[in-house]
Amino acid sequence: MSKWKRLALLLLILALAGCGGGPTAEKTATEMARRLPQVRTVMGRVEIQVGEDLLKDELWVQRPTFLRAETEEGPAEYKDMIVVLNETEAWYYVPALDVTLIADRQTFQPEVGALTGSNLLEAMPEEIQAALSKADAFNYVGREKMAGRDVHHMEMNLPEAVGILPAGVLTLWLDQETYYPLRVKTPGGLEITFTDVRFNQEIDPKTFIFVPPPGMEVRRID
Repeated sequence: MSKWKRLALLLLILALAGCGGGPTAEKTATEMARRLPQVRTVMGRVEIQVGEDLLKDELWVQRPTFLRAETEEGPAEYKDMIVVLNETEAWYYVPALDVTLIADRQTFQPEVGALTGSNLLEAMPEEIQAALSKADAFNYVGREKMAGRDVHHMEMNLPEAVGILPAGVLTLWLDQETYYPLRVKTPGGLEITFTDVRFNQEIDPKTFIFVPPPGMEVRRID
């Protein structure tokens, strides 16, 4: 069966499944808009698969503007990489290149598809919300477990790219309580999976401060 025939068959399955009684794309978007603002902090461990590369990060998020991600395992070029975002700056510490990049966030406003001064893990919930309004087919697969929590498993087709999400079938696992994405598989081969997650626990403010090692090159980016 050709690639296009397989896609047409999948679209038909998604369209037929969407006629059932489960959550729709519209209802899911509404619930995300209602529940995500109640998520103050997110902590845990996340696996990021990009092609053959697998990164394992420890993550701290204080929505909407603070994030820290430390790469614990991955290819040599990502070893010990640290991303720190706060209200004024975005720091990208890349020891494999012996450089720290810094971007201004004082006038930063999160926008769908824009990652300068941001990070994929920060942007993903809002990217998914935007994608739900553009989907032309939607299938609610069912309820499952992810990182010890109950999740909604769903699929939708994007007829065109939405922000950083390419066109094609997007698969999601949303936390049932918070509607925060705990697993995402994009048509472009990117897969983000939480293996441990905790919501709304206090995070030390020092977590979101970064001081580069003495002597390391610091390069500002626009």
